[in-house]
Amino acid sequence: ELDTASVKSGVVESRSYHPEYTYTITTFIPAGDILIPQIHTHYVPESWTVTFRGKAKSGADRSRTVSVDRWRYDATEVGSQFNAD
Repeated sequence: ELDTASVKSGVVESRSYHPEYTYTITTFIPAGDILIPQIHTHYVPESWTVTFRGKAKSGADRSRTVSVDRWRYDATEVGSQFNAD
């Protein structure tokens, strides 16, 4: 098992912004001889992630991706040092 969770700091390899979106799932409920559609719409808010590379507890070089808030995302540049704590 990779010990990526033990990587607490390292150099930023990439950062990603994921815009908000919605998606719809339709299921069908049987009612006698017919099927009644049930429509479920889900909202996923915008999010930001940072991927950095550092040393794990095992001593191995590992990458780890963490979710961050917008402020921290804006303040983080690729190639800079990042601390996940």
